[in-house]
Amino acid sequence: MSGLIDDFQELTCEIYQLFKVFVDRKFEYMKLKDDKTITNKQNNCMKKHVEKLESSNLDLKSEILKMTVTEKGKGKMSETEENLEKELKKCKNDYFFKKEKLERANRWTHSSKIVNKLSERNHNERAGIGFYNDKAVTTDLCYICGKLGHPFTECLVAINYRNKMLK
Repeated sequence: MSGLIDDFQELTCEIYQLFKVFVDRKFEYMKLKDDKTITNKQNNCMKKHVEKLESSNLDLKSEILKMTVTEKGKGKMSETEENLEKELKKCKNDYFFKKEKLERANRWTHSSKIVNKLSERNHNERAGIGFYNDKAVTTDLCYICGKLGHPFTECLVAINYRNKMLK
């Protein structure tokens, strides 16, 4: 009976060893399975990158072909270049028009100064801007505040400004 017990103990010991080997193999299998999913994901990412590179390569090849074709016909401009040239000319014209308009607006400030200087002079026999019914009555226009009725030497805005500057 002791032989059977010894055989039974040997078998249980072998079962434990086999179970231990089985568990180790199971963990290795699970680790390999996880590694496989990671490598599959990386492989898919690499495939996408390769596809993008191939499409960009095709785009570059088509651009090179376009450039070689346009170099042969360098004298001709494309439609977009022509449109851009037209827009540039239009912008230049608008710029010069607005610049001239601003210069005209500045002329009014200069002319109001001239009118004030003329109105300050002795103007008994004069007629024109700033005079009424040939009677030497001026409509004093202040070029500082832009109001009628007083010359720029009596402008309250200018007097207040001078007083602030002197303080």
